[in-house]
Amino acid sequence: MENESFQSNSKIKEIHFNLIDELIVEHIGNDRHTDSFAEWKNAFGYKIADTEVHRQCSVLENFNYLKKRGLLDVGRYKTLREILCKNKRALSAIDLASKKIVDILESEGMQRSLLDDRPMTAAKILIEVEHGDIEVVKNLVTILQDILIESNKIFKSLSPTETGLKILSGKETDENYSDFTQTIDKAIETLGNLLLKYGEKNQSEKYSKIILRAFYHLLSSMEKDFGAKEFDIDWENYIVFTVKFASTREEAINENRENLKKEVKGYFDTIFENMNRCKGEERHRIIIY
Repeated sequence: MENESFQSNSKIKEIHFNLIDELIVEHIGNDRHTDSFAEWKNAFGYKIADTEVHRQCSVLENFNYLKKRGLLDVGRYKTLREILCKNKRALSAIDLASKKIVDILESEGMQRSLLDDRPMTAAKILIEVEHGDIEVVKNLVTILQDILIESNKIFKSLSPTETGLKILSGKETDENYSDFTQTIDKAIETLGNLLLKYGEKNQSEKYSKIILRAFYHLLSSMEKDFGAKEFDIDWENYIVFTVKFASTREEAINENRENLKKEVKGYFDTIFENMNRCKGEERHRIIIY
């Protein structure tokens, strides 16, 4: 695929790794007493993740986290620009590296649009959970977040949604998508262990599969009915479910926001209803914003 060819191009990869090294060593640094380091940590905490682990770890580990989340890769510097928005020298370095990559793309006849994130419109849906075990909910979000990250790493620019549904329904063989099957099996096991505090092992495994199927049905609905291109899920005192669309659909998304919220609520109702069933009582209820 052209996108894979672009990201594996040796000249482009060299530009990318030189940029990362320059940003960390020259423009951010690892001295905790400098303004540039403090500015990086504050912006990273505000925009990405504000936890003790992320505050105390090295800048390189912050970069690795961005890569794991799919927010940083060869030619994908939008998130770095947002975090480093006050660091003019760092922004100049990113601009220069991006120009060099554009020159290579044009000289080899590749599409310039491969360089950075395509213009997207993001719709954020906030899901408040009432009367539930918040630690369990946060762990659920982490499991769903991890499966999205791993799916994106395995499938790159392709959608994993329908394949995920087939695997969860037993309609896809392991040999066709062994890496993805392992990712889903790991999610089933982790979610099953989380639900063990609610019920017997066979019940927790049963409900973990139902919950993951509901999540993948939600992703499928977002793609088919609303034209969604990317997804993210995170915890910020609420469940934050982010759906990204091509920028040309911005007006349509604004007009359909209530339908979007209704669809998201329906599937998350299913998810939490099955968590309640595993426990044998009504516990979690949700409110959508």
